[in-house]
Amino acid sequence: MLIDTHQNSLAIVGAGIGGLSLAIALRRLGLPFSLYDKAESFEAVGYGIQISPNAVRVLHALGLEHELASISNVCQRMVMRDLQTDKSLLSWPIRYDVPYYQCLRSDLHAMLYHSIGDDVVEYGKDVKSMQDVRETHIVAADGVHSAIRKNLYPDYQAQFSGYIAYRALVPYDERFAELKNTTTVWLAEDQHIVVYPVGKDNMINIALVAKQKELLGESWVQAVDNNEIMQRFASKSGLLNDLLMYLQQQGTQSYCWGLFDYKPLPSWRGHQQVLLGDAAHPMLPFMAQGAAMAIEDAWVLAEQLKQGNDFKSACVAYERLRYKRASKVQKISRKNADIFHAKGFVRYGRDNAFKILAAVQPQLMSHKVNWLYRYNITA
Repeated sequence: MLIDTHQNSLAIVGAGIGGLSLAIALRRLGLPFSLYDKAESFEAVGYGIQISPNAVRVLHALGLEHELASISNVCQRMVMRDLQTDKSLLSWPIRYDVPYYQCLRSDLHAMLYHSIGDDVVEYGKDVKSMQDVRETHIVAADGVHSAIRKNLYPDYQAQFSGYIAYRALVPYDERFAELKNTTTVWLAEDQHIVVYPVGKDNMINIALVAKQKELLGESWVQAVDNNEIMQRFASKSGLLNDLLMYLQQQGTQSYCWGLFDYKPLPSWRGHQQVLLGDAAHPMLPFMAQGAAMAIEDAWVLAEQLKQGNDFKSACVAYERLRYKRASKVQKISRKNADIFHAKGFVRYGRDNAFKILAAVQPQLMSHKVNWLYRYNITA
């Protein structure tokens, strides 16, 4: 473990994707830190995750290009379909200077962990305030339920979004070959489904979202019967129904959890602390950018700390460079919840807009997200 004896010593709290990315970036720059996590030991968990080009560029710059490629599937196309009719609404190719990757979150977490070294993280240390560390400053990368954020903003509360999400994984099978290198999204009133292969085509990730009035906790470890998924999301899509039937046959454990909405914080900084990733800007999953924003945060904060300014000045610059972009992603993720689950005239207008784009120039959909995916914070 790197320990700084300087008066501005730094503790990273949380060894998830954001905290580990920051640790790798700091080590690359020769900057000392300590890294703490409240878990008793390393455990890589999680389902599928999409690593868009804006985050891939950072991971490449951190020297992880080959490692990332070895655990990932390359997404080459996005497809939007109507869940009730199974008709294609729109599809467009994904083409950037770096790949758009899909992998298991557990594989990404393990890749980062092993890159920094097995002896760097001090596990079993539950840090809630400056009193819990010997260092003079804290970077809180302790996730959506951040204890450090709770100290800075005691009244900051999440609001139940009115949606629940289900997660499932099944082994890849050749009968689902049309899902290869593709993210397929089925849209319907009050629900949508996202399916894509993860890793080297050895698994298929299934994410299903539905409106629900009942409040569920944010924990994603609530087990659910696969029969419930089949009944709730049965549709006119033969491919999707076959996939859900396959899920039932495999008998793999699936989970569901409530989705909660957070408004942007007024600031990510305290006197001796700064927030990063989900601790700073927790967001709904409807842009698939939670991990990507944390990875971008890590690069920017490390670069500002490299400048040699005091901690406060580095954090002011970090927030100035990151706040507007991350808040924009938060807001669009919230707006996409309404677009994805539209009904009535709104749904009719959405589908017609997709059909016009499909007939004229589907690539325009890529242009709509170029501000996000073409962004290169490492340049």
